Amino acid sequence: MEDTLTVWLVIAGTAVITFCLRFSFIALQERIEIPQVAQRALRYAPVAVLTAIVVPLVLNPGPGFTLAPDSLRLACAMAAFLIARASRNILFTVAGGMLLLWSLQAVFS
Repeated sequence: MEDTLTVWLVIAGTAVITFCLRFSFIALQERIEIPQVAQRALRYAPVAVLTAIVVPLVLNPGPGFTLAPDSLRLACAMAAFLIARASRNILFTVAGGMLLLWSLQAVFS
């Protein structure tokens, strides 16, 4: 009983802290001026995060550490790169890459 309550309190506390941190950027947007250099750097944050998520999945698809890329994932990553270059839209890039991956996995698995 006590362990369950502790888990729920930690989850609730983490949720409140996360909400406050994220909301602070919205609430303080008018009062704080972000330097131009930081604004330029923040434009690349979504691409950096997406890259940090996708590259390990392409290069190390299985358990353990190997640098043997999965050929289906690598092909889909290259296709997603081409979609990104052509469309410059992150939603199209992710959707196109995932749809291609799912389609190829359905055919070859």
